[in-house]
Amino acid sequence: MKYQHICEGRFIERPNRFIAIVEIEGACEKVHVMNTGRCKELLTPNASVYVNKNDNPSRKTKYSLISVYKGDTLINMDSQVPNRVVYDGIMNGQVELLKNVTLLQREKTYKDSRFDMYFEQVGKQENPVKQERKEEQEEEQREGQKNSQSQENQASQGCLGNIDEVVGQDTIGINKGYIEVKGVTLEENGVALFPDAPTVRGVKHIHGLIDAVNNGYMGVLILLIQMEGVTCFKPNRVTDPKLSHALTEAKEAGVIILAYDSVVTRDEIVIGKEVPVILYS
Repeated sequence: MKYQHICEGRFIERPNRFIAIVEIEGACEKVHVMNTGRCKELLTPNASVYVNKNDNPSRKTKYSLISVYKGDTLINMDSQVPNRVVYDGIMNGQVELLKNVTLLQREKTYKDSRFDMYFEQVGKQENPVKQERKEEQEEEQREGQKNSQSQENQASQGCLGNIDEVVGQDTIGINKGYIEVKGVTLEENGVALFPDAPTVRGVKHIHGLIDAVNNGYMGVLILLIQMEGVTCFKPNRVTDPKLSHALTEAKEAGVIILAYDSVVTRDEIVIGKEVPVILYS
C-alpha cells in the first residue's frame, strides 16, 4: 500500500478521536486521525509523524495522520489499510497458508457477520472414514501400550490393514473459508498486543469465525502488526478479557490464528514476516 502525498509533522494534541493538531511546515493544522483507537502510547506530545495530503475540496481536513514514530520504530496507525495490505499479501503469495487460493473476494457476508474476505483454494481433503480409522488405531495403540498387550495391539493393527486399501485414498477438493483481519498498533517490550481498547465488534467477528468452522468452512484470523521488530503477538487480557477468551475459544474450535508484521516506510506499508501467536501465558 503506497501513499502518494506524504508530509512530515510534529504531533501537538488530539482534541477528540477523529482530529489531531499537527505542526506541518511551521503551521498548526487540523488533521484527520485514521484510527479511532486510544493510541495514547503513540500520540505523545512532539512525536514525529507522517501525514498524507488530500486536495479534495469537500473534505473538512486537508491531511490524514498515517504513521508515528515510537522511539526509532515507525508505526503505521491507519486502521483502513490492514485489509488491503493482507489482500495484496495473499495475492502475491506471501501468506503461506493461502498460497494456492483460486478465489479471493473482499467484504463477504456470512449469516450476521461481514468478514473481510472469502476464499477458495485447492486442498487435500482426507477421507472422513480414514480419519476415523486412524483415530481408532491411535487409541488402540495407546491402550496397548498402557496395558502392555503388544501382541494383541499388533493383531488389531493387522486386522485393519492398509487404511488406504480399506477405505480409499484421500481426495483433492476445494476448501472454502472466511478471513477476518485486525490491525495491531500496540506494542510493549517487543510484544504486539490487541486490542488497545475493548471491542465488542471484534468479539462478534471471532464468534462468527467459530460458527463458520462449525459449519464446514475454514476460518482464518490474521493479525496485521503495523510495524517491524516485534517478537510475538499476545492478546491484551488486561484491556479486553472477553476478546482474549474468544481467541482461546476460536483456537480450540479450529480457527487458524496468524500474525504478520509489516514493513513500514514514510510512504508505504507492506506485509512482512509471520510472527508467533501466544494465546496461553
